[in-house]
Amino acid sequence: MNVVLVIEDNAEIREVLEEMIRADGAMVESAGDGAQGWARVRREPFPCLILLDLKMPVMDGVEFLK
Repeated sequence: MNVVLVIEDNAEIREVLEEMIRADGAMVESAGDGAQGWARVRREPFPCLILLDLKMPVMDGVEFLK
């Protein structure tokens, strides 16, 4: 099954995005910062889509993309 990964440090925004994605029938996983998101990306199955916040603590979105 395809997985959508949401990487967002704001818990409220992350939860809203998760609900919207699940409402469309997709499987969703989430991370609170770029480092957590990167750890998830390295596991199977690889996400088919990543929604990435750019301004986050620990590892921001720009660092994640590099």
